[in-house]
Amino acid sequence: MKKDKPDAMLIESSEGVRIMRNGKVFSAQVGQAIQLGDRVVVSQGASARAVFQEQGGQIVLGAFEGCCDATLVYFSRKDGACSVVFDVAVGKVELSMSPSVEAPQEVRRERRRKRTSIGFHCYSKSI
Repeated sequence: MKKDKPDAMLIESSEGVRIMRNGKVFSAQVGQAIQLGDRVVVSQGASARAVFQEQGGQIVLGAFEGCCDATLVYFSRKDGACSVVFDVAVGKVELSMSPSVEAPQEVRRERRRKRTSIGFHCYSKSI
């Protein structure tokens, strides 16, 4: 089954950002997809931003900064809701809504053996 949309699209990427997919390493480029299972590796001084959802005026953004190693482990986009979960081995991933949109949102962090998982769930309608 072919996917209609990628899980995320890079909208900014500096030199030093790599995407690891199926054992291959790619230099990250603006417009490149981030798919389920991809690792985003960001070297010191580098950064990247990705859009996970653009729907009804909502924009779910992910920001990756220097010394970050994060794997996209869950992604769902259904009925106006968007859920994103990263397994963060090193550094941090900031997941947020566009500042122009006010919608219920939930951010969860869970520690496991020196790793962090961060999840972001946004809903286009009030709960």
